[in-house]
Amino acid sequence: MSSGTGPGGGERLATRLAANSIVQIGGSALAAAISFFTFIAMTRGLGPDAYGNYVAATSFLFLPIVLSDLGLATTVLRDISARPEETEAVMRRSVPLRALISAVAVAAMVVLGLLIPFNEQTQVAVLIWSVGAWATLMNVALLPVLQAQLRMQWAVAANVTGRAAALGLTLGALAADLGFEGVVWAQVIGVVVTFLVDLAVVGRLVRLSPIVDVPYWRNLVRGSIVVGLAVGLGQVFFRVDGVILALVRPAEEVGFYGAAYKFIELADLIVAAISLSVFPTLTHYVATANPGFRPLVQRTFDVLLAVATAVSLVFLIFPEELVLLTSGAEFEPGADALRLLAPYPMLFFVNALLWRVMIAAGHDRALLALAASVLTLNVVLNLALLPAYGFRAASINVVVTEAFSIAISAYVLRRREGFLPSVRYGGVIALAAAAMAALALLLPVHWVVAATAGVLAYATVLLLMPGSIRDGLRQIRHELRSEP
Repeated sequence: MSSGTGPGGGERLATRLAANSIVQIGGSALAAAISFFTFIAMTRGLGPDAYGNYVAATSFLFLPIVLSDLGLATTVLRDISARPEETEAVMRRSVPLRALISAVAVAAMVVLGLLIPFNEQTQVAVLIWSVGAWATLMNVALLPVLQAQLRMQWAVAANVTGRAAALGLTLGALAADLGFEGVVWAQVIGVVVTFLVDLAVVGRLVRLSPIVDVPYWRNLVRGSIVVGLAVGLGQVFFRVDGVILALVRPAEEVGFYGAAYKFIELADLIVAAISLSVFPTLTHYVATANPGFRPLVQRTFDVLLAVATAVSLVFLIFPEELVLLTSGAEFEPGADALRLLAPYPMLFFVNALLWRVMIAAGHDRALLALAASVLTLNVVLNLALLPAYGFRAASINVVVTEAFSIAISAYVLRRREGFLPSVRYGGVIALAAAAMAALALLLPVHWVVAATAGVLAYATVLLLMPGSIRDGLRQIRHELRSEP
């Protein structure tokens, strides 16, 4: 890869990063929309109990997905971002290892899932979803190539294709009255389609013929295990509450919580799109001591905070409307969970950036200690409060845990790197938020119209006021006009 195409190379890197992020955000929005309709079909077709069993199974299988990665995806991405010329050699050696570890981890979790006192429907879903869990892990193994080469439009296309397949199959399964198992298989096949599309794309960019290199495997695992445990433990608390809730409360409560939490998962697609675009460049900047590191972190911080604030406001102002629109009156109690979860996007979006900065800067052990502390706090709170207070307590615990995480992340970055992103753009964001809230709450129109007007007002203020959003768009427009 030439310097003009590698992470950090070329005069128009800012434009390429922005374009890559915009493509991902647009594609993620489309994928989210498709997933949104799948979610509506599932909740309305299955009802709170069966949907709660589905959430319990997928939350449980999320654990091997994040833990068995062992940080290999992050390490591979970090390596090929710093040394693009080694991409093919790294992929040919790492992918067979990923396939082996993924198979063992998923098999172990299936056995454990059958031993844990889940109900029969949840256990059936665990068995079926094991195929999807393995395909998900293998898909993650392929993505570093697309991330490092800023070709994530192909991953977006694969994701959209897979989700569209899942939606079509879900509607078909419900129409044909194939029941719970048919709906679960529809989701799994969608994941497999995504994996196969990504496999075809990456296979055209680099050879993937496997090389069994045990010494390399040993060194790769040794070099990634710390960051892997850190990222894995940090992700576990994202779903462990659903597993605990399924074991101590009725299935319908898991369904209520899952109906609200789905909006958090959809919002996560936005931060993933931006962060995945920026991470390879952050890594390259650290490796080359590029002075653009801190400005890039600041711009990304501003953009993530601006997007997250709008998302949080929508969740806070319209929780009942969103839950009733998507899942129906049976899931109305889930609106309480969504209202309590409203601050979470603002915390999670920013914290996701801070974690990626620590990974890029090589602070793996500090990140592991942080992740272990966060998970411990979350599990303790859930075990103490969920049996008595149910899904509402789970919602509060998520926000409290993320607030704790971001506080510690900020402390570590301040000590290790000597800087933190400034909140100076917060005044502009607050002004935009006030305009959005005023229109959303006061306009005497249908809530969808009021919400749309509020979001447009929010975007307008950000575009008119000085700061990262306006300046970034001006820079992109200038660079595009200067293209020969």
